[in-house]
Amino acid sequence: MSGSCEIKTCWDTLPSFREIGMIIKDKFDGASEVAIEEEDSQPRIVMKNSQFKRHTNADFGKSAQILSYLPLLNLLF
Repeated sequence: MSGSCEIKTCWDTLPSFREIGMIIKDKFDGASEVAIEEEDSQPRIVMKNSQFKRHTNADFGKSAQILSYLPLLNLLF
């Protein structure tokens, strides 16, 4: 990089890769496995193992919006 900020977010304000990695690892370690089931033709997210904590809307963030588009794009994960 030349040192100039050509995009709106300056690189100096971004957290280090180590910080980002620690945040992602914490989220992974606290994650619960879920499955999507259809109930009354509406997709519903259910936990695969009920011994783990329940999910909240904060756990999904913007990913819940992305998941609604996956069938339209024929993407499988």
